[in-house]
Amino acid sequence: MDTVLLLTALRDEEPVPDLALSLASFADDGSWEHPRLTQEELDREFKAALARAGQRWEEVWGNHSWDDPNERESQRAEARADAEREAIKELAGRAG
Repeated sequence: MDTVLLLTALRDEEPVPDLALSLASFADDGSWEHPRLTQEELDREFKAALARAGQRWEEVWGNHSWDDPNERESQRAEARADAEREAIKELAGRAG
């Protein structure tokens, strides 16, 4: 750490920093911890996102009169695939 501070000061033509840091400044007081998501939390959120998407699909298209039942299932499968992609993108961003 001292080397990085010294080289940065030299590169930027700044005064040499005081490198006498006490060991207490490196103590683990929990301030460096980052929130973490567990795989279980990610799985739970993924399933919840798919359930919400399925519910929205039913609200919009559930009472629609389909000429062909296969078309209904095809549209539903396509909507689910889109919902999966969106949920994956959202969770990947959060996990990152």
